[in-house]
Amino acid sequence: SLAKRTGYDLCEADCTLNGVPYPDKHTLQLPQEGYRSEQCPTIVLRDRNNPDPSNILATSKVCLDIVGTNFWFNFTSFPGYTYKSVATSYRVKGNPLADPSTWTSPQLLRGLPGCTPNPSGEGFACKLPFDQVLGVSPDTAAKDQLMGMCPNGDREGLVFWFRFQARVYPTDDHPDNVYYADTDPHGTYSPFEMQYRCTTCVNESTCPPPGEEEPPTDPPPTGAICEAGTAFGYLPGWSVPLNTQSGQGCKRWGWYQPVTRGELQAGLSGPLIMGAGQNDVSKGKNVGTWTAEANSAGSVTVKYDMTPPYVLEDVHVDLGCLPIDKCAPGSYTYSEDGLGGDDKHTAAGIPFPSCGHGARAALIMHAAV
Repeated sequence: SLAKRTGYDLCEADCTLNGVPYPDKHTLQLPQEGYRSEQCPTIVLRDRNNPDPSNILATSKVCLDIVGTNFWFNFTSFPGYTYKSVATSYRVKGNPLADPSTWTSPQLLRGLPGCTPNPSGEGFACKLPFDQVLGVSPDTAAKDQLMGMCPNGDREGLVFWFRFQARVYPTDDHPDNVYYADTDPHGTYSPFEMQYRCTTCVNESTCPPPGEEEPPTDPPPTGAICEAGTAFGYLPGWSVPLNTQSGQGCKRWGWYQPVTRGELQAGLSGPLIMGAGQNDVSKGKNVGTWTAEANSAGSVTVKYDMTPPYVLEDVHVDLGCLPIDKCAPGSYTYSEDGLGGDDKHTAAGIPFPSCGHGARAALIMHAAV
């Protein structure tokens, strides 16, 4: 059976979703293989000049994640090979509780555009929005999208056909010497079926029980400093959502900046965005700016400059190697709490980590505002 689990970034961020079912990534299964639990199907690289199916050059994984109102497909690297391109194709088979005559066949799969290299340089990622699956507007409320993905409530969700393909070349060879990889026909088939179970959103720590409202709070006294919310450093076209990382506490909104020492020595800057749930910048508010610079010795300085009436209560900066193992601000490289309403702050003397030749580090700037 499909075991129920808990934990989902939208449930944690939005109390209005309490009691609403959501697709649970921990319950992904393969119906063609006796409903074996599998979140990372295998993708296989074979020699195109050797038809023997047992002639496997290398294997990799495509790990499925559910973040916000999106499926994410993360292609891990093949040892000794570099990706040239990847492709994810899909089709909704149907509702497993509906009449089987309504189910689709694994033909006419639809390809996903816009698969992009991961900022770390390791592998590729493809996104499939729920609104695309359901054929609705991207502006459709999250609650309605979740209910569409969970037509049976807190039980079996939809069944999909998926196929994963890739073009790679040996890392030490010419990029035109291309090899082709495909979903493993001897394991998960090509295409293959995948289904999930839906679990009800429950956020007992910060949300009232479903159907109950939070009691009103008295307004603060005039002139008091009030906690407005959480802000993260953002850089358009550069920032990467924290919830693309699998570390502890990373299933939340916020961003990191993939950086090299040279990029920081040149200097980076951007806005501080507060309250951008689901990493939707249009929902957030620009409350200030940040700058980050490194000197010739690799010592990094990050500066916060707030826009009135916003001020700083706590500042946390993290600079470490990818992948990120912890996203909780209390575990960051630099912490300064209880600032009492400063409009500027400088975090200095942060060492740039040793992450290997040419590798990028992750820079996170967080503030309680």
